[in-house]
Parts: sequence; structure tokens; C-alpha cells
Amino acid sequence: MELTKERLEELYETMSLAEVASHLGMARSTLYYHMRKLGVERRSKSEAQQKHLETADHQRKGKTHSEETKEKISEGTRRFWDSSDGKRQKERLGSLRREEWDQRTAKERSRVLSRLQSAERPAPGELSRFGEKLATFLGDREDVTTGITLTPGHVSDIILTSHRVVVELLLPVSVYGDEQKQKVEQRYDRLVNQLNDAGYRVVIVEDRSNAISQARCQRVYDQLLKFFDNKTLQRMAIVS
Repeated sequence: MELTKERLEELYETMSLAEVASHLGMARSTLYYHMRKLGVERRSKSEAQQKHLETADHQRKGKTHSEETKEKISEGTRRFWDSSDGKRQKERLGSLRREEWDQRTAKERSRVLSRLQSAERPAPGELSRFGEKLATFLGDREDVTTGITLTPGHVSDIILTSHRVVVELLLPVSVYGDEQKQKVEQRYDRLVNQLNDAGYRVVIVEDRSNAISQARCQRVYDQLLKFFDNKTLQRMAIVS
């Protein structure tokens, strides 16, 4: 039987990659080749985990961690990523992602960027999932408000009122494509100047991760604390 995009997508809808490869009698690397060739997108790690839980039991399915346990897990994760081993791991992961991106064809890269550009974004005054998590995390530690118009035509994301600091969340500028990248940077530069003129210091958080975790929020907060202390800084960028 000829292997078509429709056939692969049908199999992949109900099977894991390993199961699809076994069903077709081919190595997983060969399956990846055909998926790239036919334009079948692989599931993300979180999507794959969710798919697995739909068909298999898990020891923690239906259970939740206590807040104390969540804090311990978060702190352990944060310590690892801040350690030398964690930094080396991040470098290896970054290298693998760059290598995977370089191996994509121009058409595949264009398709990925187009999907990101056209993805549903929060409406003005609404936060992304990570933005909501970060606002809640910061709200447990600081005076926080969200979705307030501080400058004409713009609704700011997170405002740390006692520090007069505004946190603006930004998708990686690379997803807008080369033509729009400069315009986006110029628009946010004007926004920062307007907020500074209004008496607010500004932190731009560039959202480059799919993770929505306590550890990630803590890393952002650690950098915010340094920003709070350095009153001479009017703006700062955080890549998260």
C-alpha cells in the first residue's frame, strides 16, 4: 500500500510514533523521513503525554500534588537548571533544536513560522496561559494588577504596582519573520519609552518555552528582584 499523508495521519491519530513504525515495519528514523517528506507534523512532548494518558493509566492520574510538594518539585527543578549540569543540558538541548531546525527544508520552516504567526493569541487585556500562571505566582508575593491601559492604545499585561514596574509578555520575535521582526522591535521600543515617560519601569519577557511551571515563574521572579533593586535601570529583557 502506498504511504500517503492521509494514511500516516490516520495511524498517528491513534498510535504513538513507535507503534506506527512497528505497524508499518520500518525503523523510527525511516518513519521520521516519510513524515517530513509528506508534511506530517509531529506532536509536541506535552501533546504526546496527553495522548498517552487518554489510552493508558498513570500512577498519578486523577491525583494532585499538595502546594508544599509542588514547591519542593519546583525548587528541585530550579536548582538543577541553575547547576552546571543543568546549564550543560540546556546547551545540548539548544544545539539539538538548532540542528533539527537546520535540517528542515525551506518549505518546512516557512510552514512552521506561518503556523506560529497565525496561532490564536490572547485578546488585548487577556493573558496567555504562562502569563496567567506568572501573574498568579507574582500575586502571591507582590501587589499585582493585570490588563490596565497605561498608555494610549495598549493594555499592559502585568503591573507590579508597589514597584511601578510593568511586565510585558512577548512571543519570540523570530516567529514574526524577518520582515516583521524590526517592526515588532520598534513598536515595543516605543511602548517602553511611553511607559517610562508615564513613570513606569518595564520588563519585557520573551516567551520561548512551552513550560508552564513554578520553576519557570521563579526564574523570572529572581531576575525581577534584581531589577527592583537596581533603580537606575528603566528597562530589562528576560528570555524565558
